[in-house]
Amino acid sequence: MAPSRATPAGWSASRHCWGSRSRPLWAAVNGLPSKQRQAVVYHYVAGLAYAEIAEIVGGTVDAARRAAADGLKNLRKNYPGAFTKGASS
Repeated sequence: MAPSRATPAGWSASRHCWGSRSRPLWAAVNGLPSKQRQAVVYHYVAGLAYAEIAEIVGGTVDAARRAAADGLKNLRKNYPGAFTKGASS
């Protein structure tokens, strides 16, 4: 049985994590589709492996990896402060 750690409805990372400077980023994360948001937060913030994410949200390891990749792609496209591959600093 999967642990009950799914992202609660109405949960806002901007209210729960870090300071006001990161609010635009968390607003962008909150705007992701549910599975992408969960995969991004569980993997990149909580440090969970894709196998653990798959167990929590349901689905396969490949689906969890794909959701995280799609979430990052959407963040890079929609978040103005995002770094992109090959961008000069």
